[in-house]
Amino acid sequence: MSMKCVIIASGDLDYTEQVIRLIRNAELIICADGGAGHLKKLGILPHVLIGDFDSITLEDKLFFIEKQVKVISFPPEKDKTDSALCVDYALEQKVTDITLLGMTGTRLDHTLANIFLLKQICLKNIPARIINTTNQIYMVT
Repeated sequence: MSMKCVIIASGDLDYTEQVIRLIRNAELIICADGGAGHLKKLGILPHVLIGDFDSITLEDKLFFIEKQVKVISFPPEKDKTDSALCVDYALEQKVTDITLLGMTGTRLDHTLANIFLLKQICLKNIPARIINTTNQIYMVT
């Protein structure tokens, strides 16, 4: 049985028809912390919000709590990024395909960390990609 997952982080995200279709067609939609802002603008509810919630606005967090979206909180002092925690959660749910959105932007350290998440997913033999405005990034073994 296939389960497509989309993980949205707070990086750059163009709201193209392709992106909106990708999100709407996912069986599991996960937001990493401030990525929730993207979905609020698009009027789409995630299945779960994950993170230490240092980059989401209080207004957005309360909005999704009110809509009864599952929230999984972590302390700010942790060994993994919010995006990595989302990938761990997705893998625990036995997803069969992962698309990562909002994973690139002005923070090169975050962009690189997110690209390296593809290795973790690739080693589990699960198809995955990071999509941004100008790239589709894959990792192959």
